[in-house]
Amino acid sequence: MSETAAFDARSAFFKENLASSSFGPETREALEAAEAAGLVLTLPDGDLALAHDGRVFGAATDLRSESDALALIGRHYDGVVVVFGLGFGHLVRALRERTNAPIVVFEPHVGMLRAVLEHGPWDLPSVHVVTSPAELERLWSQVTGARPHARLLATPGYPQAFEASYEEVTASIRRVVSDVELVENTRSVRYREWIRHIMENVERISEDPLVMGMGDALKGVPAFIVGAGPSLDKNIELLREASQKGVVICVEVSGRSIAKRSLPAPHFLVSLEGNNLSSEIEVSTASGNTIRAISLSANPASLSAGKGPLLPFFEFLPGFRGLTELTAMQGITVGGSVSTAAFSIALQLGCSPIVLLGQDLAFTGGRSHASGTFMDHVRVESSKETGLLNFKSKNADGTLDDIVYAGVRADVLFETVAWGGEGKVATSSTWNSYRLWFEIGADTVQRAGVPIRLVNCTEGGARIHGFEEMTLRQLLDTLPDNRVTTERLVELAREKGIVSRAAIRKWASENASRCHRIKRSAFLLEKSAEQAGDAMARNEPFAIKRSFERLDRAEREMRTAARRQPMLDAWAYGLLSDLTIAPQETVQAREEDARHDAEWGIRTEGELAKVLRRSAAELEELFRGLESRLAT
Repeated sequence: MSETAAFDARSAFFKENLASSSFGPETREALEAAEAAGLVLTLPDGDLALAHDGRVFGAATDLRSESDALALIGRHYDGVVVVFGLGFGHLVRALRERTNAPIVVFEPHVGMLRAVLEHGPWDLPSVHVVTSPAELERLWSQVTGARPHARLLATPGYPQAFEASYEEVTASIRRVVSDVELVENTRSVRYREWIRHIMENVERISEDPLVMGMGDALKGVPAFIVGAGPSLDKNIELLREASQKGVVICVEVSGRSIAKRSLPAPHFLVSLEGNNLSSEIEVSTASGNTIRAISLSANPASLSAGKGPLLPFFEFLPGFRGLTELTAMQGITVGGSVSTAAFSIALQLGCSPIVLLGQDLAFTGGRSHASGTFMDHVRVESSKETGLLNFKSKNADGTLDDIVYAGVRADVLFETVAWGGEGKVATSSTWNSYRLWFEIGADTVQRAGVPIRLVNCTEGGARIHGFEEMTLRQLLDTLPDNRVTTERLVELAREKGIVSRAAIRKWASENASRCHRIKRSAFLLEKSAEQAGDAMARNEPFAIKRSFERLDRAEREMRTAARRQPMLDAWAYGLLSDLTIAPQETVQAREEDARHDAEWGIRTEGELAKVLRRSAAELEELFRGLESRLAT
């Protein structure tokens, strides 16, 4: 083959492989800009490998040498498998044969990956490939479906050649898995509470318009999102000037700090906490000139607290899809913290630039919050030796006492690049997850071509990639005056944000009826599972066949009924999660014996039906209660 023909073939393979593979967007860009690196080798056994810089990468893995790691990755492994280094994909193919779990490949050398893609057809379309830890973290939930576990394996040759990268990927996986567990645990514990609150609060939208009713009324108006991080102390006085140039949107915790300094009242106060924060809201909205943008899933006492117009909202969560059905509006995207909700509200209103203040997302100077907040006494001691954050309370005499903060006395230490790019700052897995959420948001805005400027004027804390960095003084000097009145915003919200009591009552009645149908379908599924289990125990082939046919019909009916009631999954979230994750010993037994697999499936089906039946009955009662209240 001539050199020109060989080049054309490599180019064609690369173009086709790039189009048919599951590569992250940054990896695609990096591959297109890279040159192929390495020499393709044919090993004595016929397998291919890649030689580069005096090393051989990707020789076929001896799976027996990986037995300890692979033993925990069965067909039904409920986590994610991350492979460090692609090589020629031998380890990845072996894993693909072994498990149904998502597989993510981290390739530390873009040029070597390009050489593989130029060599021949890509046969791993369902395997996701990334080339940077940041991209791995940003794409984690999208790629993995928020699975709570992960296991890292390495293709031969890679850990030794890319030791620093290997350590960085290990740290990234530890962060994202911690974040996933945090989100899953929060939802398991809180979903029921949130839905109870929604049922108590939803009738308010017949009088108090949803904040989403404003549409993009603030298009091109600057929005200053004020968090409660310790760096807020550096620029909080400039909010007096900022309020003349756009809208100030504070979270409930930072509102107290603003109120104590006699600054102009913020235009919005945002809250979504399930706990009762009425005392914070009372202080932050005492002037009566602040819009209270409070989630329908928040504590009912919070919605009743404070002065000023109430403009509720609801979150964009799978379990809250019923509210979209009721209101014909999209929920507000959130990332676990109230500041992410405030950012999304500003984004939906069309604000630009969106400016972050007090969003440290780190323990700047060993503190957790700005002065004037109810958490300004918290201090944090970080130790690289132990890898821990130890939480303290500062007393009036300057001494420190151990305290419980966010439910723990100590947490795992994470470090991330500081605002301004010089050095690193200490943070926690929780705050780091919020930082990643903002980075994903910035990336989404950029790729969607939305003409919105994002600026981080926190002047401390963690760097958030995708946001410009400058001081608030520098930014304000470039912005013209742009005064906004809350009265006009409320008028705009009322035009589209009100839902009539009759519509809410009809919605409650329809959803109660859906729950009733689910309850009946779940009862039939429960009985069908019992009959199938009995037939299996008697080992009667004809009875087994008939019972499994009935079970299949009951499953289809159950799925059809459940799809019409999205809140059921949320209400039963924690119980369903516990049922669908089997202990490892059960997984291994199922893989070794098809009968055990079938018996486990039938038992799980029956338990699932019981959970759904009870949950549907409970949810039906809540909807009937709402319907009854609205009848008066």
